[in-house]
Amino acid sequence: MSLPKEDGAGPGSPSSATPLRSVRRILQFGSVFTSLVVVALVFLGGLDWVHAAALAVLLSLLPTAAIAQVPLARGIDLPRMEAYASSAGTLMVLGVVSAVLAGWRGAPGLAFVPLPWASLIGWTVALAGVGLVVTLGFKWASIRLGLSEDPILRALIPRSPGEKWGFAGLSVFAGFGEEVAYRGYVLAMLVPLLGTAGAVLVSSGAFGALHAYQGPLGVMRTAVMGAVMAGGYLATGSLWPVILAHLLFDVLAGIFLADMLMVPDGAAGVSQAEEKDSAEA
Repeated sequence: MSLPKEDGAGPGSPSSATPLRSVRRILQFGSVFTSLVVVALVFLGGLDWVHAAALAVLLSLLPTAAIAQVPLARGIDLPRMEAYASSAGTLMVLGVVSAVLAGWRGAPGLAFVPLPWASLIGWTVALAGVGLVVTLGFKWASIRLGLSEDPILRALIPRSPGEKWGFAGLSVFAGFGEEVAYRGYVLAMLVPLLGTAGAVLVSSGAFGALHAYQGPLGVMRTAVMGAVMAGGYLATGSLWPVILAHLLFDVLAGIFLADMLMVPDGAAGVSQAEEKDSAEA
């Protein structure tokens, strides 16, 4: 997403020098690692250059770019509606390109397998429900470990009715784009190379890193969510339940239950203080 500049934080200002240096180092590392992934996929995995390059971008370059963007976003007043719109456009392109690649020679194609309505609804609700339980579990563990939510994530939570509608629209594109890319294409391509467990681990790790703006806590949480969705996709053989579950989870977690699911500011310190007082008593 494009972000506005802070006052006095132009390209030549001292305050921007350190973040820009960090960004350059991260991107340089990402470029080298992406090249190595391409070579490994071609010569060790036996993939053609098109799939090797595409997988390397999805597994390495895009997550690295997401990590590199975080220092630039610190301390910036994020325009939520603009962020939603730019992210939705990016995710739509990601999904369409991944869908085309899934039909490229040697690829398994996309598993848009129709399910009976009862099965589709059941899996959708179950996967979204597991996602909510996972999120609550991370909240509980984070409070006790003294972890907190990243301010960038807090800044992106919709507040006004218009922003909530915009976030709902973003959730539609996220459900389609991310599931088609990371479950429908990446996971399906990696299973023959790494086995089921290895494919789930690698694809979910990259999926988590793609959400670096949520901070270390959010990356771990999203990686686990990616594994949950991968399990649903492998169990049903269809993308429909994971796309719908992703959409449903994002709407519930981002619009209706955000304040309940996120770690409250200062909650870790309060919890630890209470435990200390209780132990001393």
